[in-house]
Amino acid sequence: MKSIILTISLFLSISLLAQNNKNPASTPASKSVSGPVNELDNTYTPLKNSLFDENAKKNEQYSSYSVDFKNAIKFNPFLLVRSTIAFGYERKLVGNLTGSVFLGYNYKRDWIQTIGAVVSSNEGDLLSSNVSDIGLASMLESGVYKNGGIYSSFGLKLYTEDTPFEGSYFEIQTRLNNYTLDLGSVSNDLGYDFTPGTITDVKIKNTSGYLIWGSQFCTSGTIKATHEFYTGVGIRSTSYDIFSYKEVDNGTGSTNSFITNTGNRENTLGFSFIMGYIFGIGF
Repeated sequence: MKSIILTISLFLSISLLAQNNKNPASTPASKSVSGPVNELDNTYTPLKNSLFDENAKKNEQYSSYSVDFKNAIKFNPFLLVRSTIAFGYERKLVGNLTGSVFLGYNYKRDWIQTIGAVVSSNEGDLLSSNVSDIGLASMLESGVYKNGGIYSSFGLKLYTEDTPFEGSYFEIQTRLNNYTLDLGSVSNDLGYDFTPGTITDVKIKNTSGYLIWGSQFCTSGTIKATHEFYTGVGIRSTSYDIFSYKEVDNGTGSTNSFITNTGNRENTLGFSFIMGYIFGIGF
């Protein structure tokens, strides 16, 4: 009898144990281990978009993480030397080609242009000109600044790298600017007087075309800054009023010399050299 009771008890215990093992709620979840665990994996996390960030590598973000913009607002401090303040905008067009435009104001005469005109005038003659009896060099040197005009430039840049806004580039650029001078004091240098009632103001208009080589690099961070250094050569066309010299009989057997604004304009061509630095903010 005792043997029968012991056998039944053992059978019930085994049955209950088997049922408990079949119940998933009572069985702890199994863990899949693909290999040995390195404790450094749990303590070090690479910076996002860094060279060690696997996700960034998969997305190829690390190769251009500092140039992730297509536009830039720019300022050229070197134009201040030429009495011009201007701000610009550069935008990616297609591939590694960008377009840029600058707008500004001429607040004084261009002294760099003045020095160039004086140096290039024939044998130092400040009055040299093909048509006007008052040459461009004399106008720029002796004229009194009266008011300024609009400055503008337009350019197309082709970067040598695959990414725009960074690396070396070649640019074709055109510049337009103008300002007005009063030549009233020039007559003192000439020894002549202006014809009574004649306009003594002359508007200097410059149109230039340049081939520019430059280099630009970017800095990353909250504010993405661009730094650009350039140099270029080109041709500048300068337009100005034509003044004519004439002698008038004063009725006493002698003549008086006068300078008159003819109302026509003359154009002169000359070589131009530029260089400078441009700061920008990308977005």
